[in-house]
Amino acid sequence: MKDHTYTLMHLNFENLFLYRGKKFPEQSYLEHQKKPSKSLHKTEMLANFILKTSPDIIMASEVGMTEDGDGLTLLNEDYLSSQYHVSLIPGNSDRDIHVGFLLKKTLPFHYKHFTHKNRILNLKQNQEHNAPAEKFERDLAELHIYSQSKDQLHPKIILLYGHFKSKWDRSGLDPEGISKRSLEITTATKIYSQLRRTHPDALIMMAGDFNCNYFRPIQEFLVLKEKTALVDFLLNEKSPDFPLSLRTSYVHFQRDPITKISSRLEECIDFIFLDQNQLSYIEKDNSGIYHFTNETFYRCTVTTSTSLHKESLELREFLPKSYEEKTDLPTDHSALILQVKIPLEKP
Repeated sequence: MKDHTYTLMHLNFENLFLYRGKKFPEQSYLEHQKKPSKSLHKTEMLANFILKTSPDIIMASEVGMTEDGDGLTLLNEDYLSSQYHVSLIPGNSDRDIHVGFLLKKTLPFHYKHFTHKNRILNLKQNQEHNAPAEKFERDLAELHIYSQSKDQLHPKIILLYGHFKSKWDRSGLDPEGISKRSLEITTATKIYSQLRRTHPDALIMMAGDFNCNYFRPIQEFLVLKEKTALVDFLLNEKSPDFPLSLRTSYVHFQRDPITKISSRLEECIDFIFLDQNQLSYIEKDNSGIYHFTNETFYRCTVTTSTSLHKESLELREFLPKSYEEKTDLPTDHSALILQVKIPLEKP
């Protein structure tokens, strides 16, 4: 048995609608289709970021579907020289944005991809009170990674990956989507707990765009905090001094209706969770959060600087200062990169 080091990335690609051959249809057509194509500049920036950081496994959300195919396949073929295997199962999204994975073809393991898109989240209420069946807004993808032996019963790594309900409530019945999002995260937590019991030796992570902040006392994460030992991969008991301000993964702007002045709101809504007893798997020097500008990216890790306070202040200069600056970014989310060292059997 030998230790292997692997780099995983989570990123919300923000409407990754692409067309084959780097073609970009007319905007009027796109507006009609409600599928705004990623610009060439933004797509090339994302591709260059992937090529520079070279993650082994990419967990991707907001992967769009067009008549030419899904955004991950087209990104891989047209911009990444087909270095990756693509695994994507379309989910329930009415916006046609999905979650999926890119896995380097050189990796010494194989995998299986499962979906929970048809799982009924409110099964008890549905059966007892004939309540409408609730399903994941998109999907909760489950990826099992096995060593190159023929053993497909004992995965070495399991990834639970989702893009949970946004705060946009079109029905007007669920303010900020809190009830649906709570149901989704609670169900994901139950699935995680079952996997933990079934595969006690596996490294199991739950990751994604949760659209809510784990570090605030909110109901969405109540069951996760009370029933599991899951912790954030960056800010935890092993690195308690990591500034919360550096964990900002999403920025939006709120305009005051009276003064007409927009204020920047910094949110931490993207996470990679793992069991606190498995924190020793993390290679801290190469794990962190990456913030984009419209030209490059800025890397923050626990060991990047001797002065995290100074780094936190510097971050203020990189975050967008207006909505217009934000729209220039290749995506409106920061990337999370986690490097882990685990034992995998040789082929």
